[in-house]
Amino acid sequence: ATDGGSVTFYPIWKANTYTIKFQLYGTNAGGTTASMSMTYDKAANLTANGFTKTGYTFVGWSTTAGGSKVYTNAQSVSNLTTISGGTVTLYPVWQANTYTVSYNANGGSGAPSTQYKTHGTALTLSTTKPTKSSTSAGNYTVTLNANGGTCSSASLTAKRTTSYTFSTWNTNSSGTGTSYASGASYTTNAALSLYAIYSSSTTTASVTLPTPTREGYDFMGWATSASATSGTTGSYRPSGNVTLYAIWGAKGLVYIGNEAYQIYIGNGSSWDLYAPYVGNGSGWDLCS
Repeated sequence: ATDGGSVTFYPIWKANTYTIKFQLYGTNAGGTTASMSMTYDKAANLTANGFTKTGYTFVGWSTTAGGSKVYTNAQSVSNLTTISGGTVTLYPVWQANTYTVSYNANGGSGAPSTQYKTHGTALTLSTTKPTKSSTSAGNYTVTLNANGGTCSSASLTAKRTTSYTFSTWNTNSSGTGTSYASGASYTTNAALSLYAIYSSSTTTASVTLPTPTREGYDFMGWATSASATSGTTGSYRPSGNVTLYAIWGAKGLVYIGNEAYQIYIGNGSSWDLYAPYVGNGSGWDLCS
């Protein structure tokens, strides 16, 4: 500078640099995420996460271990610190995975709503039980053979119904998989599809047997053999398709003194007035 002159000096600045370190913590976690160098006032994307944790999903970075998310994965950041040569440590933030537990009424109705199991936490399965409407099991036919007489019906239909009661849940719709009781504890860390399994019972309705007629004969009931000597009347519950035959007793009167006695002889094909015993309404009298 010349005599009497002045010189002006200006500051020269160098931007601070600092390090961002990514710190893994906790159990069942692994992987690496490289540290990165940052320059103050310059933005850069955070190193993409390279950590993993079994049963968890990475959702971002926190400035404290176990803290809430502050930065997202690979987010553009700047000026995380003003300290030259300093280190900023970021910690992964994890969210536990969830697994869908779905229910299928398997031909019924009223299945429970879908549930969600959190990784590492037991889930109590729904106690809601579906229902299944009764179905027809196919009817039985009772064929009526009047066996020489006349009947108002040639056949009767006995309705069969199958009823269902919820039994358990199963991983297979046919019940051949793993079973789970209603309200059971589910601890496996995996999605689960459950099907309702029902117990069943089949009932057969009774039919009312008609009364056939035959001139000169008394009706003795219905039987499964045409040669039977007695049968059933009124309500009848078949165990399958069946033919019933009307059983007849021959009708006749025998007079002993001034009293009339009715006798039943034969099986519907013949009758004989000369029997050794006749009924008198209160017991049996010997014919003489």
